[in-house]
Amino acid sequence: MERVTRCITKTLTLKSNDKESAPARPGERKCLGLSFTFNRQPKRRIAPKAVERFKKRVRE
Repeated sequence: MERVTRCITKTLTLKSNDKESAPARPGERKCLGLSFTFNRQPKRRIAPKAVERFKKRVRE
């Protein structure tokens, strides 16, 4: 993780937030309300939290 952080900060000149960054499988992380499946052919899916927020808004 250190090498990736160093590459992001030095080469790409971006800031890295250690509290939000963690090594994990793609299916365990979400980005912009999307996540990925664990199948052989990975597919995008809507993250569970995003679905719950949507349902809550529809019910109001």
